[in-house]
Amino acid sequence: MSILSYFPRQFKPRDVQRYALEALEQQWNKANIFVVNLPVASGKSAIAMTLAAWHKQASIITPSKLLVDQYAKEFKRVHILRAKNDYYCSTFKCTIDKRPQSKKTGKLCKKTMGCSGCQLYLSDLRKAHVMPYLLSNYHIYLAHKLYRDLLIVDEAHSLIDTLKSLSAKKLWQFKYKFPDSIKTRQDIKDWVNNLPNSAFNYHYTANGEQKFVPQESLQFLKEEINSYRPTFLIYVDTDKYRGEEHKYIKMEPLDISDETPIMWPSSVRKMVFLSATLSRKDIEQLGLSDKRIQYIQADSPIAAERRPVYIPKTAASLAYRQQDQNLPALIKFITEVGLQNKKEKGLVHATYNLAQKLKNHKWPDFLKDRLLFHGRKDKTIKYNEFRESKEPKILVASGMYEGIDLANDAGRWQIIAKVPWPSLADPAIKFLCQEDEEWYAWETIKTVLQACGRICRTPTDFGTTFIFDKTFERLYNNNIDLFPGWFKHSVHFNTD
Repeated sequence: MSILSYFPRQFKPRDVQRYALEALEQQWNKANIFVVNLPVASGKSAIAMTLAAWHKQASIITPSKLLVDQYAKEFKRVHILRAKNDYYCSTFKCTIDKRPQSKKTGKLCKKTMGCSGCQLYLSDLRKAHVMPYLLSNYHIYLAHKLYRDLLIVDEAHSLIDTLKSLSAKKLWQFKYKFPDSIKTRQDIKDWVNNLPNSAFNYHYTANGEQKFVPQESLQFLKEEINSYRPTFLIYVDTDKYRGEEHKYIKMEPLDISDETPIMWPSSVRKMVFLSATLSRKDIEQLGLSDKRIQYIQADSPIAAERRPVYIPKTAASLAYRQQDQNLPALIKFITEVGLQNKKEKGLVHATYNLAQKLKNHKWPDFLKDRLLFHGRKDKTIKYNEFRESKEPKILVASGMYEGIDLANDAGRWQIIAKVPWPSLADPAIKFLCQEDEEWYAWETIKTVLQACGRICRTPTDFGTTFIFDKTFERLYNNNIDLFPGWFKHSVHFNTD
């Protein structure tokens, strides 16, 4: 039977879906790896489900719980394995990952037969190892080794960052006792270089007891941060450790090509990567460039005139050195666009630093009540407030270049205030840029393309994107071949 005969019956295949599936069927025996670049509104989830049903044995993996939920809503028959914090313990009134204590006996939950949440999880786990095809996020797939003959990776551009994070080294503050004042890479460098030699011979455990062991991680940090050929991004972050929030120094590798086999051991014979932004540069980073690969590129199902990208005549550089000088021009532009779209919701993409400068500005009355700003801790809260509001709010968004869905009236316009160049202030990024300028350009382009896809989410949707930062012109003209055709069709320079 043809692959299209397996298409979910509740949907009618779009032209772009038909094209992608027929191309996969025709080329199936020519390669082991398929890179299918499908712009927003292509319906990648239906393609993944069709392919899994056609091949009979497959694992479909996505980067986030949000996408897993989306699959679950659209496709009732797919088997899903979720994380433990998605299964509810009816006995102790919490998720089963908490291992709560009984109020009566003080004993830990033993995951007994009486707990519906535990039993559902164990049942899903057993099925995950025997069902012909299933769905999970990246982490669950790896944790339980849910390998199949075919691996389908949705939003595959996220895979590189996931693998970098999994391969990262973490130096927790409660173990290494670095001061709270440490924020930047230079702060970390100053701290580790001023440590006495004795500090490299022991560490403190969580309860404050000294345990004398070789401090290989601390020594590695010192060597790496002083290296002239850095191979790790080094920065301070926070995360939960045994349920409590702690700071840590994160050492994230720039090259993960040697780490990727954990995703696809020899039992995985074929792989299909689905994304709007996956290039040969990404395949190199995944260590797969020497394999048999077929690239399938589809055009956008949204007409170019419905998703224009304008670079205005008043565009100015928002690079760090020119930012304060050109900030008034950006503020004027946001004001004008906000006035022109006074009945429509909008989004302004800005770094946290730039967003703070915009927040400190005294906006006119007609605009200040529409503007929503967020910090790192209330990001989700403010985004949900923006989504749920019936008013034409404007969200000044930091770090929301991907993963948000502003279909239809949820977002009719957006401004990319600053081109998201990776920071050359980090020696590791600067070193990589010097080694491979195309890598640096592609990392920037990839983020721009993802940002442009936050609005216009379906073939009948429409919305306008403005790129205010004049450095985009240099990025575009110097790397025209890296931009996909569907994006180039929508770009208009020097508009009023």
